[in-house]
Amino acid sequence: MKLINYIREQPFMLFFYGASFLLLYEWLNPLKYITDTEKISVFIFFVALSLCNYALKMNVIASMLLKWIYIFSSIHFLYMDTPFLSRRWVADFLGKMVKDIRLFWTMDIYGLSSEFRSVLFFILLWLLCYLVYYWVFIQKRIFLFFFITLLYITLVDTFSPYDASNAIIRTIVVGFLFISMLAMERMRVKEFPSEKRLVPKKWASILVSAVLVVATAAYFLPKIGPQWPDPVPFLKRYANSAAGKEGSSHIQKVGYGINDSQLGGPFIGDETIVFYADSPKKHYWRIETKDFYSGKGWEVSERINAVFIDQGRFNLFHYTDSVAATSVHSNIQFVEPSIHLMYPLSVTSIKLNEEVTLKVNPLTEKLYPYRGEGIEEISGYQLTYMYPTFQVEKLQESLSGSVQDDEQFKQRYTQLPSSLPARIGNLARDITKEASNRYEQVKAIERYFEVNPYIYDTQNVAVPGNGEDYVDQFLFETKRGYCDNFSTSMVVMLRTLNIPSRWVKGYTYGKAVEPIDAEYTRYEITQNDAHSWVEVYFPNIGWVPFEPTKSFSNPYNFTYDSSSLSSSSSSLNEQNQTPIPKEKEEKKEELKTQVNMKKKGETPFPWRNVIVSGVVLLGAFAFVYFTKNKWFYRVLIILYKRRRDESAFEDAYLRLLKQLEKQGIKREDGQTLSQYAKYVDHNFESWEMRALTERYERILYRKDDAGNEWNESVELWENLIKKTSS
Repeated sequence: MKLINYIREQPFMLFFYGASFLLLYEWLNPLKYITDTEKISVFIFFVALSLCNYALKMNVIASMLLKWIYIFSSIHFLYMDTPFLSRRWVADFLGKMVKDIRLFWTMDIYGLSSEFRSVLFFILLWLLCYLVYYWVFIQKRIFLFFFITLLYITLVDTFSPYDASNAIIRTIVVGFLFISMLAMERMRVKEFPSEKRLVPKKWASILVSAVLVVATAAYFLPKIGPQWPDPVPFLKRYANSAAGKEGSSHIQKVGYGINDSQLGGPFIGDETIVFYADSPKKHYWRIETKDFYSGKGWEVSERINAVFIDQGRFNLFHYTDSVAATSVHSNIQFVEPSIHLMYPLSVTSIKLNEEVTLKVNPLTEKLYPYRGEGIEEISGYQLTYMYPTFQVEKLQESLSGSVQDDEQFKQRYTQLPSSLPARIGNLARDITKEASNRYEQVKAIERYFEVNPYIYDTQNVAVPGNGEDYVDQFLFETKRGYCDNFSTSMVVMLRTLNIPSRWVKGYTYGKAVEPIDAEYTRYEITQNDAHSWVEVYFPNIGWVPFEPTKSFSNPYNFTYDSSSLSSSSSSLNEQNQTPIPKEKEEKKEELKTQVNMKKKGETPFPWRNVIVSGVVLLGAFAFVYFTKNKWFYRVLIILYKRRRDESAFEDAYLRLLKQLEKQGIKREDGQTLSQYAKYVDHNFESWEMRALTERYERILYRKDDAGNEWNESVELWENLIKKTSS
């Protein structure tokens, strides 16, 4: 009833709260178009709840409690499937919050959970609602927020699919009314301080009519076309330029992706765990191969429909029986269900956790889990495969066979664009001029990147512009890049020598996290472990993997026949494929660790953490300093209100004088306390300062009991302290 009477007395107060909500709504509405945020209504309702708390003048503690209950309920509604506030619910929620706070402190924002992101967003909206309330009802100024809102909407409309035509009209109409009414309210307070009503209805009616007429006329009147050129194409061209050249310099997020038609550019590390693999061996996890090099990236030469395969009897054999191999079992468990199946060389059987069928693309060798006619996500699977040991002598002796004589096979895996610069082929021939067989040619090119000044880098990576070749740019100009640069360059150089080869993508073996038993180890594979490498075809043997990327090592075994090791003409060239001594293995592991640190953006000394901590502390200090008027009075009340000593009244009164002086209500020289009290009451439109001053003077001059006077005056003093904060 009190609220209804308040609205009747101050009808335009309802407009102020409604207009505040509409401006905040315009910030939230585009999020469903420009981000992956869903259930926007949950956040919109939170804004409405916050403004209602201010309108009802709820107790601060009760308001905070209500908001946190709503936040926890929303998190439960959006993400949790356990009973609300149950022991398991609390444990899961707190566990995620602790983990996410650590990630947030290390600036690993891409690893934050959706729950933590939502909590941060709720807190941001909470602060934004208070800021709008402060501007509207304390400062009585809203132009800055209105201008920022209008700028935000127009930028979103320009650079995203969101159509803000109606939003701009709504914002302008509401904003003009808002600004005008607040201006009238400021004039009313200044000129007619005794008037309790906000804006007179007569003036408000004229104002609303004028704004609506102007807005309607502006909407329907003809408009001239744009006078300035559209800046979007220019900005896109600028964003897509790399070192003054055409192309894309976009920053990608590391991980497996299906589009490789445009390679290059830096990427951001991502420690998100993709799957766990229980395996007795270290090896790469392949997902697919691609055969067509365009000069910019990799594509598939032709579209071939996937075909059903028997999970129990596979035919994904990559090498012949001449290769020594042992049967190995592995168990794959996805962290989040996936449609991408990873597998090693020569799988013999696979068993999926779900009741789905399996298809394979014969060209890319990519596996697809199907349920009916649609692709189905799966949680994991078990597979059996043949782990190979390649004998170098057999690779050296590999001769042309019936498979390589197939003209379609040769065209597919030796394809190169007609625009390929000739110097790539010249370099390949120069590297392999002393090689006497295919294996030595392949190894010479693989070693070329290791012994020459090519740099593994994930940040300063160029993108070829129009007329530039991706491989040519890497080999002769930048000489810096990551796995895609190294692997693509090796495939292209091999193809200039008419050696069939293909580009493979998937994941490395990841990081060993725990032993399962004496034979099996659990490996953790993250998005940072996404990788590409090379497979070369050897007649009568099959597809053999090679690793050209600097600081990475081939996980498969290459051995010599000990009886012919001393007489092998290529033994010196194959030293890096013999079993690696322990010292060298440790050095390689150390080097790989350093590379992984580089990919994650780590440095020996955590300068970034120090800088971020300093910025956070500086921001916190600035926030505390510039908002001290809003909280410091509460500290004073706590310090003085409960004091009952003889000097409490005097100390509290002098503290009040200092607070008044900070607020610009300064006591002039020669002004008595009584005169100053009248001046203060005139500013506050009250009588409390005079009453408090009379009691203070009785203590000073009449020596009345200070304790009793303070007990009777503490409420007056508290009210005045609160007024100094507004």
